Amino acid sequence: MINNIEQCLIADPEIMKLQPILKQHLANCIERSNVVDVLIQKINGVFDVVLTGPVGKKGSPDLSVMQMAADLIQQTKIVRFSWREKFHDECDVIVEKEPVKINFGAMEITLPPASFLQPTEAGEQALINAVVKALPKTGHQADLFCGGGTFTGPMIENLKKGTVDAFETNQRAIEALDREAKFKGLPLKAIERDLFKLPLTLDELNKYEALVFDPPRAGAKNQVALLARSNIKTIVAVSCNPVTFARDARVLSEGGYEFDTIQMIDQFTQSHHVEVVGTFKKVI
Repeated sequence: MINNIEQCLIADPEIMKLQPILKQHLANCIERSNVVDVLIQKINGVFDVVLTGPVGKKGSPDLSVMQMAADLIQQTKIVRFSWREKFHDECDVIVEKEPVKINFGAMEITLPPASFLQPTEAGEQALINAVVKALPKTGHQADLFCGGGTFTGPMIENLKKGTVDAFETNQRAIEALDREAKFKGLPLKAIERDLFKLPLTLDELNKYEALVFDPPRAGAKNQVALLARSNIKTIVAVSCNPVTFARDARVLSEGGYEFDTIQMIDQFTQSHHVEVVGTFKKVI
């Protein structure tokens, strides 16, 4: 089943132009009773597409799906087609014309399929500017819930002397960061870790002079409880959910951090959602 989206005031116009082309080609690869989600990301002028759900005659990519993907890569600006059975599964690349790359400060990252990206380039740059402005230019720093490296690269670029440790649960994202760090000799250590199940301990946190955390909408309740007890001089919190941001900010404040600055960034066009960047300083 393919649900038509005739108009979207939020999506990039080029994505909307691609949608009916995809619909036409996918119709021959999806059984009538099945539902497939299509993720389209525009990155540096090209498109990365991920299919989620049962495709082909038996529910997974077969020759017809591979041929469809190959045809669309030749006819459009799509450079990669991937597939996963469920949303939290790893993606399998069906066809790839070229690596999908993006620049984050000091790094050029080869993105895995379905990588988390900010919804707008302008909003992303505003977030980066707010984060970097709050950070010192020296010292041992950490980027928690780093994703593909949106803040990690600019943090490295901002440093005159120091190192950055980046933590993320997605193995492919960490591997991409690690490859770039080794290739360019960057002062970065990329660490695969589920911070919800295994938050950094006080001993681990106290190694850092500054720390950035950008968790999912649920916030970082367990990690923030430990952050509040740490000796980190500067903490920068980024959130797409002001409610959980306020909860986490209160815990930090009660733990001895001064709420220094806050910035609201409206990058969710035509919606009530906003992004928040807050800076906290340890009171000595």
